[in-house]
Amino acid sequence: MSDWQPIETAPEVKGKYFFCRLAYGPDGDQSTSDGFRWNGRWFAAPVFYKSAPHDECQSEFRQIEVLPTHWMPTPAPPATLEHTAAAAAEGGMDRG
Repeated sequence: MSDWQPIETAPEVKGKYFFCRLAYGPDGDQSTSDGFRWNGRWFAAPVFYKSAPHDECQSEFRQIEVLPTHWMPTPAPPATLEHTAAAAAEGGMDRG
């Protein structure tokens, strides 16, 4: 399953976190981010960027409670670091 699913179909595991991608917000202005469900409540995990002079710029990670409309599984991580390095080399990416 890799398509967006209605939020009502998301699994609920009491006492455990359920991590996934979430879509939330009003129609026409939805946001997406990684998030999780904990005891029936949904939280998004966005990163906010605060603009400031070059030496004072900040990124900030927060969790905010949301009312999502859809969810999808998070993608699987790379099989190994060697696999990731080989893929980068094949793609001509500069790693230095």
